Amino acid sequence: MSDDSVRLGWLQRAARIVLYVAAIGGAVLIIFGVYVAVARQDMLGAGLGLVAVGAVSILGAVVYFGLMVALVHIHAETHRTRRAIHNLLRVQQTRHEQQHAQIAQIVSNVQLSDAAKSLAHREKEREAVRAAIREDITREDWDAAYSLIDQMANRFGYREEAERFREEVDESRHDAVESKVNMAIQQVEELFASCEWERARAEVRRLLGLFPDHERIVVLPDRLENSFTERKNLLKRRLREAAERKEVDRSIELIRELDGYLATDEANELTELVREVFRDKLDNLTVQFELAVQEQRWLEAVSVARQIMSEYPNTRRAQELRDGAYESLVKRAGLAIDQIQTD
Repeated sequence: MSDDSVRLGWLQRAARIVLYVAAIGGAVLIIFGVYVAVARQDMLGAGLGLVAVGAVSILGAVVYFGLMVALVHIHAETHRTRRAIHNLLRVQQTRHEQQHAQIAQIVSNVQLSDAAKSLAHREKEREAVRAAIREDITREDWDAAYSLIDQMANRFGYREEAERFREEVDESRHDAVESKVNMAIQQVEELFASCEWERARAEVRRLLGLFPDHERIVVLPDRLENSFTERKNLLKRRLREAAERKEVDRSIELIRELDGYLATDEANELTELVREVFRDKLDNLTVQFELAVQEQRWLEAVSVARQIMSEYPNTRRAQELRDGAYESLVKRAGLAIDQIQTD
């Protein structure tokens, strides 16, 4: 109960007490005045006066009580109005707080929505970068892949994933390089085996330009020279063996093959051996020529004579053939030669 209600309650009780006392006193005065006025004619005026005082007392008490009741009612109405206004203000404040909370929630939702959109957009960009990196790996565009990995780490902040991609690119690049190097070395070794030295040198130079730091590529020039030298030494050894066995045709084949291997000083070392081989070849042709003449195989004799004049133009036997022996052989061959020329 409020202080105002307590005060008003006491005021109402005091007003009732005054009313009761005044009413009782007034009634006593009126009764007593009537009695005096009736019983004693000489005191009629006093009796009427007492009646009037009693009536005034009762009337004053009624008026006072009415005023107190009105005052209490007015005060109560004022209090109710004030409480109503207070309640209304509290309701408005509550509504304001609720509206503020709703607005704050809406703002928060908008911010969350924007953040979600931003996250979704970043995730799409991240997926696009991932796809681009994988495509660059497939195309073996290593520089582009490393550039995208740097963007993933620095722009999007995914450093751990970027590092995993970097390791994947390193491994893929290493595997791709090793595969190409294996194929290239296999081709070079095939050139070594077929003794295509000029093509082998060109391929080695090309590989050094592509893989200047690869450990299996930088040794190729030495391997090339070693293979070249081994082949040269093998040919030289076979030439000496064939010459010792008097395998003239085989020796000449080896001499012709060695011509692409030997420097001037190395060729000078074999000059005497080569001369001996060609002398043996000339001797063999001479014997073959003489046998063909003896057996009158004129067509064979003409063929051997042409070979002697072509391969040994500065020899005495070639000079003898040019001085008339060849023409004699042609005449002896006669019709057979005309038939070959016609064919």
